[in-house]
Amino acid sequence: MKKLIRIGLAVAAAVTGMLFALPALSASASPIPSGLQTFSRYFYSTSVPGGVNATLACPSGYRLVGSGAGHAQVLAETPVQNFTAVTVAAAVSDPAPNNFAYVSITCAPQTSSPTSGR
Repeated sequence: MKKLIRIGLAVAAAVTGMLFALPALSASASPIPSGLQTFSRYFYSTSVPGGVNATLACPSGYRLVGSGAGHAQVLAETPVQNFTAVTVAAAVSDPAPNNFAYVSITCAPQTSSPTSGR
């Protein structure tokens, strides 16, 4: 019985060790694109309450790899079809000077993007 408990504990320790080691191995094997650039912009609403429909684009030769929006109620955040920009729709309820939505994008050179050439 003691031998069975020792084997069970050894198996549990091995499984626990693998659970911590496997994510680190897969993360280190992932390609890390170089040349990432981040861009951000404030888009103001002319009326409050009001809405903002904004598009923020990557420079030529770059592809969208990440985006985010805030400071307003974000209703939609969608990359454009060729992943060179993001379109954001947001509801703005704060009076000036806080009547804006903040949009941020991260772009990578098309040659370093995992989906380039598709």
